Amino acid sequence: MNLQDLEKKYFDLVWYARSNRMDDPYWLGKPTEIRNAAFEKQMIVEREYPEEVQKLHKCEDNWEHGFNSGVLAAIRTVLDGSLDDFPNLDT
Repeated sequence: MNLQDLEKKYFDLVWYARSNRMDDPYWLGKPTEIRNAAFEKQMIVEREYPEEVQKLHKCEDNWEHGFNSGVLAAIRTVLDGSLDDFPNLDT
């Protein structure tokens, strides 16, 4: 796996952890196409990274999400070749 693949993986995991679940009131009144696209992406992440998603759900202290965020920031720093935007966690 190369750095770009790892950046995608950890981007997906950080996005997933930040996304709102289907039963979250956040989705009330949101356009159907936006909700459906988010839920579809959640299912894709769950299929692509089942072990990592399971760890996110089981983790009570948010350590897994913090780890994934740190890895994403470190990978982006290496790929960007600069510390100017560290930590870059935009999702």
